Amino acid sequence: MKLLKNRLRILIVLSAFLCLSMLASNYIIVNMTFICMQEDLSDAVINQNGTLVSRYAYDPSEKSLIIWAVALGTIIGTFPYNMAFIRWGAKYPFLSAGILSTVATLLIPYTASVSLPGLLVLRVIQGITYSADFSAIGVVTVRWAPVNETSLIIAVMTSFVTFSTFVTNTSSAWFCSSIGWRWAFYSHGIATGLVFILWMFVYRDDPTSHPKITKKELAKLQENKTNAELEVDHYVPFMAILSNLPVWVICLNGLALITTLTLIMTYMPMYLHLVLKFDVMTTGMLAAVGAFSHAPIKYFSGYFSDKSKAFSEATKLQICNFFALCLPGVFFILLGVMKDAFNGILAVVLFFAIFISMGANCGGYWKAATVVSKQYAHFVLSIIQFMKCVALITAPCSWYLFVENETDIRQWSHVFYLNGGCLIFAGGLFYVCCNDQPAEFTKMTRSNPRGDKVDAEALSILEDKNSV
Repeated sequence: MKLLKNRLRILIVLSAFLCLSMLASNYIIVNMTFICMQEDLSDAVINQNGTLVSRYAYDPSEKSLIIWAVALGTIIGTFPYNMAFIRWGAKYPFLSAGILSTVATLLIPYTASVSLPGLLVLRVIQGITYSADFSAIGVVTVRWAPVNETSLIIAVMTSFVTFSTFVTNTSSAWFCSSIGWRWAFYSHGIATGLVFILWMFVYRDDPTSHPKITKKELAKLQENKTNAELEVDHYVPFMAILSNLPVWVICLNGLALITTLTLIMTYMPMYLHLVLKFDVMTTGMLAAVGAFSHAPIKYFSGYFSDKSKAFSEATKLQICNFFALCLPGVFFILLGVMKDAFNGILAVVLFFAIFISMGANCGGYWKAATVVSKQYAHFVLSIIQFMKCVALITAPCSWYLFVENETDIRQWSHVFYLNGGCLIFAGGLFYVCCNDQPAEFTKMTRSNPRGDKVDAEALSILEDKNSV
């Protein structure tokens, strides 16, 4: 532990990051295995035409159901998990998500061979467990992030989507090409169990109660934080938060970005393979590397947001959010216009550009969520999680609305136009409505639910009474 002396927060954040990554990986495995499952004739059935086909050759509507099942599960799980995190902290509610996700993922290969409804039930369970992710990020950030490292820690933890997509697409492509798609699920299930065992042993909700924390690191965690931020309290001014305009604009930005990110993570392998005609292995590698290219700019924007003195906090928020939403919006529109130019190479470049520029989101609406809501950031981030539930429906809907023939590039272009326009619109609203000032509801506490100002003399008298 000498290496981590005065850096226990690194181990805490790493543990949270791995757990978040596995919850995401478990539900996106199927995006890559769709391709090779339909070629698996080990459980072949005879269709209505008397032709022998794979049991796993799902049609577009069945694929949409399998994807939407996760969205349904996330909607079901968001409120209960949010309340659980508020009431009991992150440790045990998040652990329960890990256990459920492990079991569901291990059971998918067998269940898929038995019935589609059974598979949909397990996908709903995966969605329920995935609903715990943003609340976990919020609690860990509020408790374990020093003020001058907030954006960087958000960058690390929110890059779980990038990391999980890279690892899952790469490993799933390898399993598909070697020992079989089933092992993509088995390996992920085992890994999930292991990382949540690590979480169980290293995490504490209250840094002051952690047996391995030093006085120096505790002082760093508490520096420049208000008493309301340091107090482990379950009070949340729900109505004040839900009636705050900047909060909803921040959530709308989350919805727009997460919808488009979900779209390309889910359907990019299909587009590369079925439309641009890349082979399975190349498709897996391009999808994985494209998602991983998201990471460097995410870490850079986090560092820029925390450490740069050249710009004001409000300006840094606007710069990062422009790169995260407006610029990818332009790239999406270009993707629809250019179609398969240069044998699909330009499309791949634009996909990479979208992934890279979206990485700036941690210094944009993510940072704004913590600045605006301060000690209540975990609740605001859980609202973004609900936007993520909506995104898990809107992303497949935006595809299903336009795409009837999966190989028709013109139909795909309409999907790209729609998502690009939404990104630019949301980014414009952020510029108009959001700044670096804490909202009025951050003044509200259990003892002062109206957020009234208390003068210094009255506060001194109150403290003297409490000390007696």
